[in-house]
Amino acid sequence: MKVLVAYASERGGTEGLADMVGSDLRFLGHCVTDLPARAVQNIDEFDAVIIGGSIYFGHWNPEALDFVNRFADSLRQRPVWLFASGPLNHDADNGPIKPIAHMRQAVKKINARGQITFGGRLSPAQCETFMSQRMAKKHPGDFRDFAQVSAWVNQVNKELWTLRISDVALHTRALTPTPEVVAEVEDLASV
Repeated sequence: MKVLVAYASERGGTEGLADMVGSDLRFLGHCVTDLPARAVQNIDEFDAVIIGGSIYFGHWNPEALDFVNRFADSLRQRPVWLFASGPLNHDADNGPIKPIAHMRQAVKKINARGQITFGGRLSPAQCETFMSQRMAKKHPGDFRDFAQVSAWVNQVNKELWTLRISDVALHTRALTPTPEVVAEVEDLASV
């Protein structure tokens, strides 16, 4: 499937997560384009979309929100997942984090299939403003869990393959796959 990974990143941490999501999906057989959300002009060529945005001070990155608003009608017509990068601690390691209000609203607006919040990354060297420097001194570090990201990408991948199989089945209603073919496709989807 052709998948767009659109991201909104302040200091590169979310962009790094988007790169990893894209790389994992490519490895799993998808054609993936990673782009900053602000650079995306059209999503018509994509079968699925993943939108990532950093969280600062309890708000999802405005560029991620703008992307959702600009493409809301088109996003409702395809499978979409959201991710956030933000907690500057190990909270994300201990299980799912309740999504912030902006993400809950985006999920509803575009009927997203799912969302997740990953740990964030913040380095004092990357901070230009007084507030971000202050936050970086208090909570410096990289709290992204790459195993958690890969596990989530595997879940998304299973759904993508299931959707693809369903789509092919819709277009080939006259054909009835043999039980062997169905078992082989299910084995591929579980990889």
